[in-house]
Amino acid sequence: MEKAIHLFDDPKITQNLRPISYIRSLAEHWIGLSKIHEKWSAATNAKLSWGAAEKQPNALHILGSVLPSQELIQELENLPEQTNLFFQGQLIAFRGLVVPSADWNTINSQANPVFFSKFEDLLSLNAALLKKEIKPNAFDQNHLKENGNILIHP
Repeated sequence: MEKAIHLFDDPKITQNLRPISYIRSLAEHWIGLSKIHEKWSAATNAKLSWGAAEKQPNALHILGSVLPSQELIQELENLPEQTNLFFQGQLIAFRGLVVPSADWNTINSQANPVFFSKFEDLLSLNAALLKKEIKPNAFDQNHLKENGNILIHP
């Protein structure tokens, strides 16, 4: 993917997530077992930044509350310069300078990106991702001391 990706905050989403968004950006919120920027870093192997953006003419900027998926990453790789990517009326990503422009081309995402915009979304996504990411260990009968409730863990 990109050499550098900037995860940006949407002021409306930040406002909806107060008070938990007072001290951290959207990319720093925990969802599942890791933070959003950690999920993007693992999925793309790119250098990530959030907060104040560096001015790079062809930089890729992604909404900090969007979760990575293979379909979305593929769509972002093919996103032309000076193009805004929207999903259900929400700006998901853009390629270009720090501030997107209404004069740029607009594309609607076909990848159905998963993102949170309200506190309730964050809670439901967190529950779903925890169930997906936590893999329980298989039970080993050799650790059972006797028939009952005593379990010896190595």
